[in-house]
Amino acid sequence: MSDLHVEEHEEVVLTEDRPEEGLSEGDRGVVVMVHRAGEGGYTGPDGYTVEFPPPPNGSRGVRPIVSLPPEQVRPADTPAQRVSA
Repeated sequence: MSDLHVEEHEEVVLTEDRPEEGLSEGDRGVVVMVHRAGEGGYTGPDGYTVEFPPPPNGSRGVRPIVSLPPEQVRPADTPAQRVSA
């Protein structure tokens, strides 16, 4: 089981691009559900369902809601970590 540090209603930052959903690294969203394997009969992988604001030129204000693994988000109040080459 992964170490999940974000709870429902917390703001998170996407840590990598998700072009299939029109999302980019650094986009901010809000956790609407936390998925923990073994809790409440849930048998899927650990992760989050995150709601992102619509893009500035998005059609009809559609807000992408995306299921993400823990490694693809970080709390919004946590600075990004850079990897040195």
